[in-house]
Amino acid sequence: MTGEEIDQDQLKKQIAESMVGQELLIQEADTRDINVSEEDFNETLDRLASQNGLESKDESLAALEEQGMGKEEVMSQLEPQVKVDLLVASESGDITPTDEELQAAYDQMVAQQEQAGEDAEAPSFDEVKPDLEEEVKMQKESEAVQALVTKLREGADVTVNI
Repeated sequence: MTGEEIDQDQLKKQIAESMVGQELLIQEADTRDINVSEEDFNETLDRLASQNGLESKDESLAALEEQGMGKEEVMSQLEPQVKVDLLVASESGDITPTDEELQAAYDQMVAQQEQAGEDAEAPSFDEVKPDLEEEVKMQKESEAVQALVTKLREGADVTVNI
């Protein structure tokens, strides 16, 4: 994307580390005996539908069925991710951003816009507040996942062969 040469070895290592982290999270969710309810599946399917510009979980399932995946197959492949989501939610606790965190994120956004030399006036705080809330939540969740993966990695016997 930037026109720079991609470091293939570094990319392989990043992908391997990501896969190891995901597997450690799945194993931890299984160890904690996290059970997935139908409501958990429905929430995940609704979120996936929204992310893919679809109206509902039913549309998501219909789209996947058109691609040759039955409902049972979708559910069996989705279950590990739903378990990991529940694990992360239990680890991260309440990740509702504070007003101070939202203001800091807004100030950073405005500073980046000014640094980029964009002449347009920055939107008001109230206009972007919902987006900032989502961004800060995602950042906090990501930090919780990284902390958990680091902790799990310390107690795991992992060998990566590239």
